[in-house]
Amino acid sequence: METPGTHYARRAGLHIGYQVWGDGEVDILDVGCGTFISIDEAGEQPRWRRYTERLAACGRVIRFDPSGIGLSDTPTDLDELTFDAWVDDALAVMEAVGSTRAVVLAASGSSLPAFIFAAARVAAAAATGEVLVSNTVVDVVEGAGIAFVDRGTHTLKGVPDPRRLWAVAGA
Repeated sequence: METPGTHYARRAGLHIGYQVWGDGEVDILDVGCGTFISIDEAGEQPRWRRYTERLAACGRVIRFDPSGIGLSDTPTDLDELTFDAWVDDALAVMEAVGSTRAVVLAASGSSLPAFIFAAARVAAAAATGEVLVSNTVVDVVEGAGIAFVDRGTHTLKGVPDPRRLWAVAGA
């Protein structure tokens, strides 16, 4: 597989460097690639290249350098380098490549931004003052005396399939 060209998404005046490996039906958003090795160097490192090529056999791998790292611009105000900005970088890249849903891949230090990415999709479906959770949370706290109200199935931006959401009703 040939190393793809690097492209740039725009977010808040910054250029966010990204590459797309493969062309499968499933989009795989690699949230942490740029924190381990910059996307422009990954193709040159045999082990990273093999990893990426094997991943690309499963779908279209979308990799990016978060703002402030590698090929992406650093904001003038370094206080803007937050996990929320990392999520915004991921959304800008997804929009740039025309991805409306993706499997989110994260490891180690990129796990927290990946969780924030997923949680923001759920939070966007909540009414003011409402806390929504997924079936997983309901299952994990079963027997703890927490009440939930079924809010039905929702299509969440960037999440592959509709998800049943529950409102926390009290303890």
